Amino acid sequence: MKFPGSFNLFTAFNLFLKKLQRIFLAPFKLLFQKFLHLVSPQNIVGKVSEDIRGEVKQITKKPASIEEYFLIGDKYVAKKLVFVLVILFIIILALIIKLGIPFIQAKFFTKTLIINSVEVQNYTGKVKLINNRAEKRILYVGRLEEGRINGYGKLYDYQGNLVYRGGFVDAMYSGYGELYYPDGSICYKGSFALNKYEGYGLSYSSGSGNSVYRGTFSEGLYNGYGKLAYYTGSDAYEGGFAKGVFEGYGILYYENGIVQYKGDFVTNFLNGYGLLYDKEGIILYEGFFANDKKNGSGKLYKDGHLIVDNGTFADDEYLEGSITLFDDQGNVLYKGNMSSDQYEGKGKLYQEGKLIYDGDFVSGFYEGQGKLYEIGAGSGDSKLVYEGEFARGKKEGGGKSFDPATGNLVYNGEFFLDKYEGQGKLYNPDTQMLIYEGGFRMGSYDGKGKLYDQNGTLIYEGEFRLGTQLPPDDGA
Repeated sequence: MKFPGSFNLFTAFNLFLKKLQRIFLAPFKLLFQKFLHLVSPQNIVGKVSEDIRGEVKQITKKPASIEEYFLIGDKYVAKKLVFVLVILFIIILALIIKLGIPFIQAKFFTKTLIINSVEVQNYTGKVKLINNRAEKRILYVGRLEEGRINGYGKLYDYQGNLVYRGGFVDAMYSGYGELYYPDGSICYKGSFALNKYEGYGLSYSSGSGNSVYRGTFSEGLYNGYGKLAYYTGSDAYEGGFAKGVFEGYGILYYENGIVQYKGDFVTNFLNGYGLLYDKEGIILYEGFFANDKKNGSGKLYKDGHLIVDNGTFADDEYLEGSITLFDDQGNVLYKGNMSSDQYEGKGKLYQEGKLIYDGDFVSGFYEGQGKLYEIGAGSGDSKLVYEGEFARGKKEGGGKSFDPATGNLVYNGEFFLDKYEGQGKLYNPDTQMLIYEGGFRMGSYDGKGKLYDQNGTLIYEGEFRLGTQLPPDDGA
């Protein structure tokens, strides 16, 4: 059977069923909606609120009958008062639930949270931060302030090793704390500021437990006064620091504990005035340094003996000044000025510790005024044998010769190349009587002269040639 137009029998039948369903279910839906309205929190709160407001309005009114009282024991208590107390109890209980429990939790209990989770954000209180729920590896135990690590706490690495314990400010080490190596040994303990050592602290070598530095820090570097130690624990340095290097006055030690140097430093170098010692504690040098080398005026020592006094040095090299040298047996060899490794100026020369010359030097030679000595036999003292002028290491110019045995004057006059030359007087070393006066050449009488006997009586006056008397008419 076909219907005209676009009419569809199946569609029409579905519409008919839907209308019957709505008509049949409508009363039940209405009842269900009324039930939901009655039990909804908004409706219940509204009714309770209305009841509370009504009761509050009645609180100020005095009870009018016995029905408005509760009999509690042998006492009557106004129902309104009981109502007020119940309301206060509810409010207090709500506040405890809302504020007290979180406060107690934060203050006295440690809450376990996953690091970087949503729960951590803005949380305040004691926490135990773990990596995840499965492994539950502890990474931090301490306090959070609004999700940030603040106050005292302990920080661990992902292997469970303690990294740091102490104060935090905004998740950075600040205040007193202790830092550890991965093996668990102490690395540093002291003051921190923004993750850096700041103020007084002690740093330690890995594994040994020995302190390598104790003193003040600034921005993680040694700064101010401090003590630095070798890894064995013995002192290496104590004194001033600036930005991690030696600066100002300080004392440097050998590993055996003996002082190596004490004096001024500039950027880790010996710079300024100081004293240098060997490993036995015997002084080597006292004076000025520049860039770890002797530079400027100073005193040099050998085996504890002063060998250079008020000398001048450049890059550890001696230039000039008063010096004392020793031979291989430790006897004094020379005392006086030197320049460019040569005797220069006033000085004294010794042989086997006995004085042999005292006077002026030029380029290592006797030059100018001086005294020449001869060493006596055995352990005898040095005896003066000449006093006068020198040139290029030889007697030259005016001078006096003396007998080393008696010390008496032997000759007084002029010299050339260690020999009598020019005008002079010769004496008997025993009697001090004049023997000859006049001219000399090559150590012999030469030219005009006077000859005397042992009693001082003139026996000849005239010309001499190389020690030989000339006849009176010679050369006429």
